[in-house]
Amino acid sequence: MVNPNGYHFSNTEYYSTLQVVPQPQRTPAWIDGLFEEKESLQVWPESTLEPVKARLFSDPSDAPELSPYNSPLASSIAPDASLTRSFGTLITEKKGGAWKGGRTICGIPRKTFWILLGVKLLMMALVIAVPVGLFVRRGKHTSAHANASNVPPSSPIMISNTSSLASIAWNDTNGIMQYRVYWQGEDNIIRESAWNATANLWQLSNSAIGIAKANSPLAAVVSGPAVYPFQIHLGAISASDTIVFWLCTDPELVDGETNFTSGPFIDPTNAPAAHTALAATWDRALDCNGCSETLLLLYQDTAGQLALGNLTVDGWLWSTLFANPVPGTGLALDVRSMGNVTRNIAIFYQLGNDYLTATLFNGTTYQWETRESDPIGMIAANASIASFNYGSTSVGVTLDEVVLSTGSNGTAVNIWDGQTQTFGTGEYSTVLGESRSLATNADAHAYGLQHGTVKEFKIDNMLAWSVVGNVTTS
Repeated sequence: MVNPNGYHFSNTEYYSTLQVVPQPQRTPAWIDGLFEEKESLQVWPESTLEPVKARLFSDPSDAPELSPYNSPLASSIAPDASLTRSFGTLITEKKGGAWKGGRTICGIPRKTFWILLGVKLLMMALVIAVPVGLFVRRGKHTSAHANASNVPPSSPIMISNTSSLASIAWNDTNGIMQYRVYWQGEDNIIRESAWNATANLWQLSNSAIGIAKANSPLAAVVSGPAVYPFQIHLGAISASDTIVFWLCTDPELVDGETNFTSGPFIDPTNAPAAHTALAATWDRALDCNGCSETLLLLYQDTAGQLALGNLTVDGWLWSTLFANPVPGTGLALDVRSMGNVTRNIAIFYQLGNDYLTATLFNGTTYQWETRESDPIGMIAANASIASFNYGSTSVGVTLDEVVLSTGSNGTAVNIWDGQTQTFGTGEYSTVLGESRSLATNADAHAYGLQHGTVKEFKIDNMLAWSVVGNVTTS
């Protein structure tokens, strides 16, 4: 993640094989039209009650004795013995040759008539009300999530115990810090939880962004403030092992929800590996006239190499990096500020011997540099990796860069000192505990998936972590 305070860059920059194109008015090309669901509403025609003339007798003994065959209600029933017997038993109880209960309506005891009429009217009301109610309810759901992927959420919503995590944070137009966490449900649907600063709680803000492959990696970036209004870019891997992206152009909560649109197919030079991780960041240039801002995306390709793409007005440009990661390595991607005019792109990954290492793009020499021969430290096999910048000096130099990785003894914490530009000795944090997957954001908050629950932490001072609470995922 990138600290939102203070990056200062030069007017002209070149990556060795990356092209950064000035794009002060770039409009992302991947905003699709809204998907709409349409359902037909079928209302059953009402039945009609035939009016039946009835004579009222002041003396019940004057009423003619009715049999099931000449009863006004039974006249439409075929003279089948079983039917007429049943019908007669229901409505023609007699006592001493006269109708029990006195007065009748349409030849039926008054009490029985009113009960039958009430039941009929209730059934007619249900026939009309139920389809209309379902249509209205469905319409509300569609309007809230038609921009996603037309994916119906499961009920109840449950986070997958093997879900990856992604997180972003930014100051909105009112100066309020916004937090988002992205995760995958047991039904493989990607969802968003948001911190509601007004209500002071976490809430499920999007229950169906889109479908990804099981155990898909996730990467999230918020762009701004130089390209206001803010936009969220969310990436995952599809069931066919392609990179998919969703875009939210209005990330501030509206009625407690956000809406995402699906982006177009991303076609990198080399296909992603089946077990690739994803990492992304926004390369800002806040005080550099003419410098571009660009989305950076990192993945591991089928050859095992690291591929880095940057989004320009001409589309994605891809480069293969000289690195030797272990297949299925965790990935983290950051931009360090090295002063007013330079910055380094830092990529963290795992070697085959389970050491954590980094490859850097040096903003001074414009060259890629690897420190695989001088790794950062040992981490657990198949570790999830996340990183963020913490603080900056008055001249815009990143004070510290924190790299987290999962482990059986807790979460490993490695810190890069911006003054000495070296990593210190890594330590395990018992406060962060043992997590299945990790995510961090620009406000120095960390999130870990522990036994099906997303835990939130924040850093108070180097290695001094505190628990914030749980993130709502249902």
